[in-house]
Amino acid sequence: MKIDVSILGATVYTGAELIRLLDAHPHFRIVHLAAHSQAGKPAGVWFKAGAMSAAILTEIDGIRPCPYLARAHWVAMEGLKPLAAKELRAYLSRAHGLVAAGLSKRKREALGIAYAPSADDFNPFA
Repeated sequence: MKIDVSILGATVYTGAELIRLLDAHPHFRIVHLAAHSQAGKPAGVWFKAGAMSAAILTEIDGIRPCPYLARAHWVAMEGLKPLAAKELRAYLSRAHGLVAAGLSKRKREALGIAYAPSADDFNPFA
């Protein structure tokens, strides 16, 4: 059984190094990443995307592969402007579903997540 881990300060060196170490560790699973804005720059958003979505999203200015999590198809968005609010909401909803799908049924029930959508359920433009 893996231990769920949340990392605060994920954009600074120590946080990024912790992500790298925990991502490769067999007993830990990263479930949340958080960061705050720096020197007046708006905070960005890191989220899990499917392989195809990550490839499409990283072609957009202001969105890049997430440090240390690119192979797991996480993307990092600088600020909130690269995507329209409706698109961002759809991608974040999908990210929630992707992470929830990786949880055991017991953990999903404990968290009150009744349904983990499949890849076929996602349409960011619906």
